[in-house]
Amino acid sequence: MNDIIIAAIPIVGVLIAFVLGERKSGREQKKYKESLWLELEDIRESLESILDSLLDEFRHPVRNSRVKPLGIDWGYLNDLQKGLGADIPFPIRKALKEIKLHDKVVKSVINKKNDNAKQLENGKVLVNSQLSARAILETSKFLYVILKLLEVRDNYKLGTGLDVQDVMRSLFNTIDQHREISDAEIERIYNSAPR
Repeated sequence: MNDIIIAAIPIVGVLIAFVLGERKSGREQKKYKESLWLELEDIRESLESILDSLLDEFRHPVRNSRVKPLGIDWGYLNDLQKGLGADIPFPIRKALKEIKLHDKVVKSVINKKNDNAKQLENGKVLVNSQLSARAILETSKFLYVILKLLEVRDNYKLGTGLDVQDVMRSLFNTIDQHREISDAEIERIYNSAPR
């Protein structure tokens, strides 16, 4: 009987270590996921601010400064993804790839808009309204993806089935009821943007 107890002690120790390791791993995974959602929420807030600035830039192209693109810490987001490892649901993984693509497009469009701005003699800058409109469209699509991901989380599905104007209407209704943007202005932005 003593031999059985002595033989069982290492097995019980291994089982206890496994259970404790799984509990710790579960807590770590939860922290990584919470950090991912917090980071995406921070990106959402920053994109909303940039979108507001782009709208102001479109409405008032003579400015003191230009709107700069968002600087996303992709190293940190990649570390969170690695921390989640196999526990990151496939829809979230696909959404993060889509977000990365939107980020590249928005940066490119905003940088092109800034490069094409004209420096005026009075120290102000004249921003091309058409390129500002394009930046608004691309930023709207980017922000829409972030909002949908934050809303549905693990159930995110790629694509919207909406055209850009519908995305913008939905976006402005979702992010803030107090923004003064009409359907006519959305259409004007859409029609002003180069294709």
